[in-house]
Amino acid sequence: MKLTKSLLAAGLCLVQSKNVVYLMIDDFGWGDFGVHGSKLETPNLDAIARDGILLEKYYTQQVCSPTRSSLLTGRYPIRYGMQHNVILAGQTTGIPKEYALLPQDLKSCGFATHMVGKWHCGHSHEYMLPFNRGFDSYYGYLQGAEDHYSRIQCQAKEWCGVDFCTENGPTNSTWGTYGTEIYSAQVAQVLDKVSKEEKPFFLYYAMQNVHDPLQAPEHYKIKFDWIEDPDRRTYAAMVSIMDEETVGDFMTMLHERNLYDDTLIIITADNGGETRSGGNNFPLRSQKWSLYEGGVHVNAMLSGGLIKDQSKSTFDGLVHVSDWRETILEAMECKPPADKSDLDGISQWQAILQNASPPRQSIVHNIDPIKTVKGTDERQWVQKLAADASFNINSQSAIRYGRWKLLTGDPAFGVPDGNIPPPEDARPVWQKLLDDSMFESSETLTRLVQLYDIEEDPFEKHDISDNHPDIVKIGLDLLSRHNETAVWPNFPHTDPNSNPETRSDGFAGFWWPWVQET
Repeated sequence: MKLTKSLLAAGLCLVQSKNVVYLMIDDFGWGDFGVHGSKLETPNLDAIARDGILLEKYYTQQVCSPTRSSLLTGRYPIRYGMQHNVILAGQTTGIPKEYALLPQDLKSCGFATHMVGKWHCGHSHEYMLPFNRGFDSYYGYLQGAEDHYSRIQCQAKEWCGVDFCTENGPTNSTWGTYGTEIYSAQVAQVLDKVSKEEKPFFLYYAMQNVHDPLQAPEHYKIKFDWIEDPDRRTYAAMVSIMDEETVGDFMTMLHERNLYDDTLIIITADNGGETRSGGNNFPLRSQKWSLYEGGVHVNAMLSGGLIKDQSKSTFDGLVHVSDWRETILEAMECKPPADKSDLDGISQWQAILQNASPPRQSIVHNIDPIKTVKGTDERQWVQKLAADASFNINSQSAIRYGRWKLLTGDPAFGVPDGNIPPPEDARPVWQKLLDDSMFESSETLTRLVQLYDIEEDPFEKHDISDNHPDIVKIGLDLLSRHNETAVWPNFPHTDPNSNPETRSDGFAGFWWPWVQET
């Protein structure tokens, strides 16, 4: 492990593990973080990063559901069929029942477990719900996005209903109040409860901001009237709300209840920013949904009182979202009985805090056999390597190994590509990139394999595959090996029986499990 300042020299020491809090920011772009030079100020996040450990090589999946399920399972989504897309309203996709999840592990070690916010890991069956997968309490919404005031979620603008519940069932009692306000109030209640209990706790706070729909109170938007683009202006207001009223207020709550000193705090984004909804990943390439760096290389940091007397430091080892399960369990000294033979996650605890060698050397960013493009790579040597590896290079896939990153198919697959500056810096360039983007990849490609040296070229501007056929071969062989244990994506049609507007089972008007378990 390399640090900007040696952790040991800075006087870092470990204290007895007790509590863990995970804050996940939705669709928060790399370039919208003050530490990374954003014009959108994030003073609370900046202070946390300054006082803690910044993870500058932290990776997630390219979109919401795959990332969140990987966090909880400790596995790549290719292992259980959630690699293709988010779970749509009305789909029967979810984390397989046989997988023990992180909150279940922690419960087996005596932890109280609470969740607030966005679930997005399955909602068709009751067993999929968060309070049936290890959380003692839940307060939030089950799907990917909803109105910040009404809690209404629509599938394809046709089936609409309220998506909000607790462990006691669905409710519309919060109608009309901005989401951040209700979630912060609930977090305060959870912290009040755990501060009075003689047991450790795990709180997973999956924020609604800064995901679309783009909505914010007017008094926040006024602060950004210098931004011409209306979407960017509202997004900037949502970033400010997230930093001030979610992150800042949360840290205050911890200190006021004397919980900070015994708590490990993890803060990450779930994927890259959505450029079409005001987000910004510059100077990284592309955005959410893409396998370029802008889609999967995201903001992350560690803080809290479990690390004492630290100065600002940066961990430069590779970290993947699947690593959190094992990292948290080791940090909390929890050894659950669950079988871990097929985990992809690796504990980073010793590497981050005790100056051990970084344990992760590679990351499977994704393998998606549904997202395939037409065409044949014009280079015969590439065709031969792909045939030898028995890997379909027309499919969208990517893998990081050491300093190298190999991508196949169309890594962006219809979302804006390029190193896109925020609109306040270069609106004509930004708008043209958005206008030229496709929503489906129909182009016939003649180069289906790309290779980048991420250490030298972190912005993926120079494809060097022609110069390193030996490195290309290694990457294709690795992808083929992982593909052998991958399962086909579970992405069914939406079930009309889920429609909140036509339900007659007592849950009319709500998104709620509709499949009866046998």
